[in-house]
Amino acid sequence: MQTVYMGKLRARMAECGINQKYLAKKIGRTEPYVTDRMLGRRPFTVDDVYVLCKLLSIPVGEALEYFPPSIRKGGRSGGQ
Repeated sequence: MQTVYMGKLRARMAECGINQKYLAKKIGRTEPYVTDRMLGRRPFTVDDVYVLCKLLSIPVGEALEYFPPSIRKGGRSGGQ
């Protein structure tokens, strides 16, 4: 399911003429960092999402459509 969301993010990036290298520079991260997030290996941080929403003109209320929450299988839930 994450690739569906990342597909929407990639489409928005293309509409804005922004590539991953530029995106990484704007959020102060490395290209491999952005690649891992774009491939759904790890989630973007809240701070990253905020900056990217501004950069890509995504209303914050629509952020979850572009940046899915991280779902980890087999992990411990809080307090255990």
